Amino acid sequence: MALSDEKIDVQLEEHATEARGIITPEEIQARFETLRDLSKEEMDALNKRVVKIMDWRLMPCITVMFLMSYVH
Repeated sequence: MALSDEKIDVQLEEHATEARGIITPEEIQARFETLRDLSKEEMDALNKRVVKIMDWRLMPCITVMFLMSYVH
């Protein structure tokens, strides 16, 4: 079972990138089966939703911490 030259080049590039410690968003997307088929626009929308969810979860906690710090 031989790999095509393009697949070999991609694997070599990924290995070199990981060796440098740099992981691109495209590599992260390729690692997860549920994200592989999403377009750039869909990934942008998904990222926006994730940030919004994180903001709504973290901001109340951070606000309470600042208030407690002020009261103390």
